[in-house]
Amino acid sequence: MDSYGELAVGAIVSTTVSKTDNSEQKLRRRILRVEPHTELRWTATQLVRALAYDEQYFKLKPVENNRVRLSIGENISGI
Repeated sequence: MDSYGELAVGAIVSTTVSKTDNSEQKLRRRILRVEPHTELRWTATQLVRALAYDEQYFKLKPVENNRVRLSIGENISGI
């Protein structure tokens, strides 16, 4: 997987994903939130948004003994 673009709120990041059948899928994501060392949140930019809204995120939370808990989530709404 390769991603290109500015990591800033409102920016578009392009990602190319290699699939198991050796084909590639190109995705475009709009950055919604960037909190260094805490949270990264984005949404799709495809036409599918007319039917459904898909928001994904990574959250980091410090825990004891210099460890970090990674939460990965997705919020979907629509038809």
